This record gives sequence, C-alpha cells and structure tokens, in this order.
Amino acid sequence: MIQSILAAVDTSPRAPGVLAVAREFGKRFGARVHLYRVVHVPPDIPAAGHSDDDRGQERMRERAASDLAILAGALGDLVVEPPELSDVPPWRAILAAADRLDVDLIIVGSHGFSGLDYILGTNAARVVNFGSRNVFVVHEKGQSHPPALGGGPPWQ
Repeated sequence: MIQSILAAVDTSPRAPGVLAVAREFGKRFGARVHLYRVVHVPPDIPAAGHSDDDRGQERMRERAASDLAILAGALGDLVVEPPELSDVPPWRAILAAADRLDVDLIIVGSHGFSGLDYILGTNAARVVNFGSRNVFVVHEKGQSHPPALGGGPPWQ
C-alpha cells in the first residue's frame, strides 16, 4: 500500500513530469505527496571571500522555496517540504528525507547518462541502488538510452 510519496525535483525540465507522476500516484492511491528539493552545496567550494553580506546560502534556499511554490502551484493536496541545502550528494539527501518522512515511494527524474555517469552513476541510479524504498524513475519520451546489454558504453 502506498500512503506517502516523496517527489524529488530539481531545476531540470524533468521536474514537471516528476510532479505529474507523483500527483497521479497520489490520487490513485490516496497518498500524501511530499514535494522535495535538495540544493547541493559542495563542501570543497570555498567562500568567495569575507563579506558583510554573506547571505548566499539563504538566497539559494529562498530561490529553491520559490521554485517549489511555483512548481506546486495551487495544488492543495501536496505537502511542500522546506528546501534543503546540503553538502552531501543529492541522492544521499533524498534517501535521508525519504527515511525521515517514512515514505513508501520515491519518485525521481532520469537525466540520462553521459561520460562519467557510466562509471560514477547518476543521482537517480544511486537512489534506486542504495535506497531501501521503492523508486519510480520518470523518463522523458524519446530520451536516448544506453546501448543494449553487451553493447558497452558509447566510447567503446
């Protein structure tokens, strides 16, 4: 039974599709949908320098909250979680939020593979592979996929 869903969205064009799928699942199962965004702030990026106006992270949080509000629109049946600034990779923050909210399903968008993704993996792939919850991955119609099994990465 699906009673609670985490819809992890970012700033990509895939976000409205993730939201649409999450809303559909929510309606069909009568589940609560949590709209969630993590803004990754890598710990190895130093501050640009001391300033009396050091509100960069707060501005990032405000922008993410504004983006979530626009994405959610007038959906009264959606729980909009506060955006989270995190120095851990997005996939780890998504899994932590799913555990904290005790959701039954995570919905994420696929962004396809490129170069290092074949070695390191994408955020969506890591949510699928390292999570302990069911995951639904939203793909864009017509999105290119990696070669069939045995075909290897495109650089071979």
